[in-house]
Amino acid sequence: MKYGIVSIILALAGISFVIWFNIEISELFKAHFLEQIGQNKMDLNPAVYTTGKGFKIIAFVIATIGIILGIKALREIKWIGIIGIILSAFLSFLAFYPMWKYFVQDLAIDVNFAS
Repeated sequence: MKYGIVSIILALAGISFVIWFNIEISELFKAHFLEQIGQNKMDLNPAVYTTGKGFKIIAFVIATIGIILGIKALREIKWIGIIGIILSAFLSFLAFYPMWKYFVQDLAIDVNFAS
């Protein structure tokens, strides 16, 4: 396979990995929240639900490999490498952005994560 195609596939796989992991974290938060409601206490601490460093590092390494392969594709005058570089840069942004907070918004409560 050419470098540009591999770069795109890696970036899309990494984006899927990051989205999957954030959905799992939001499900964990929802389960904990429902447990707290059942016990009639509201000790929500959103800092507990931060993503692990290992998952962030894995996603960032995948993004870095995707960027390197996209640059190799550009050196061979394959313009599809630009798409791989853009997707990999987006993946490196998503790796450190906590999206799980936005998946929790359908809980029908107002959870303030700013405090």
